[in-house]
Amino acid sequence: MKASLIKRRRLYDIYFQQVLSPCSRYVTVCSKSGRLVVFDILAALKPSDPIRSSVRQWNAHDGPIYSIVGFDDYLISASVGEICAWANDGVAETNSLRYKWRIALKNKVDINCIITLPEDKICAACSDATLQIFDISNGQLISSLVGHEKAILWAAKKGHNGVVTASEDGSARIWDVRMKNVTGVIKQSDNSSWKSAIAVDSSEQWMVLGGDDDLALWHLPSLSKTSMLDCQGASTNWVEFEDEILSAHSDGKVRRFSADGLSLSSVSTSHSSVYHVLHSDHVMTSCGRGCNVDVYTNSRYVAFSLAEAV
Repeated sequence: MKASLIKRRRLYDIYFQQVLSPCSRYVTVCSKSGRLVVFDILAALKPSDPIRSSVRQWNAHDGPIYSIVGFDDYLISASVGEICAWANDGVAETNSLRYKWRIALKNKVDINCIITLPEDKICAACSDATLQIFDISNGQLISSLVGHEKAILWAAKKGHNGVVTASEDGSARIWDVRMKNVTGVIKQSDNSSWKSAIAVDSSEQWMVLGGDDDLALWHLPSLSKTSMLDCQGASTNWVEFEDEILSAHSDGKVRRFSADGLSLSSVSTSHSSVYHVLHSDHVMTSCGRGCNVDVYTNSRYVAFSLAEAV
């Protein structure tokens, strides 16, 4: 019974996001089914007798877990109307797991994305179109920022006090969370598409924004679109902008672009749709639709996949 349940889960579940443990050994993924699943990356990379199945999984929330982040020694997960923190110092070796603290939102809304901010704050992008800022030390709501007309699907940091958000209403907004106001808006005139992926480079001069129709590079000081990135018609689920642009797409591919938008690579994965990519000094992993994690020892191809233990 257990084996058949896991097989069905692998067909219909989604791994939304991943986080690396402080010791760089474990990758934990969050799932649509409300579970957190832990993989031992170092054991999977062993040249002999590698372990390529999950080492632990548990039901962390009653609803889908859309986002997870690491904060100090905590693994913080966000679901429907709640944010929970778990020990992140070798979670696979813990016999009994219970959250260390919990923040309950007043309204039971989907929390589509969480990011940590300076001064022990956490920012939640919510399905009721609000951007909610909480104090981690006491769980209190500091502010609830409004401006979007529909659900906020993703958020990313911009400098020390800035946050950028991508929304189902087709717009992106730039926020100063300390001043609690919007400092910039990018909105398409026809309002026909949603935006689900956003990231800012370290200079804070450039932003990449994507969704159901395109992936584009924007110059932030002028709020102008400078170039389109070729995703071959696929929608963008996630993006990261460091020295290069790394993106995850609905056609099951992970794409890399140069900082000026030139295509560098397009890698097919085992996911029918890719939702997140995580990279460290020695390995890169991706997750998405289906209960598996792809591992890349070279960013240009998938070396092998990790699956839940039966």
